[in-house]
Amino acid sequence: MGVTTRIQRCDELVLVMNGEGNKPEGCRRNHVWGSYLHGLFESPAVRSELAAIAGLHNYRPARVSWRAHLQRIYDGWRKHWKGI
Repeated sequence: MGVTTRIQRCDELVLVMNGEGNKPEGCRRNHVWGSYLHGLFESPAVRSELAAIAGLHNYRPARVSWRAHLQRIYDGWRKHWKGI
């Protein structure tokens, strides 16, 4: 949670539909992108769309879901700390 104060102009990263219509979310300027939408980059479809926007036309999402990838990392940490 936080509040972002823009000190320079930036384009929105995405448009989010809510009860009031489409609302700009996030910021992108050159190669720096940010968003308060938790989990935005977990979706292979979203990552593919953002890669296309960035001009990465040969991008292919990983076969392992982001959630499964994180779970493997967490499981590894758990096994490591359990042994200490």
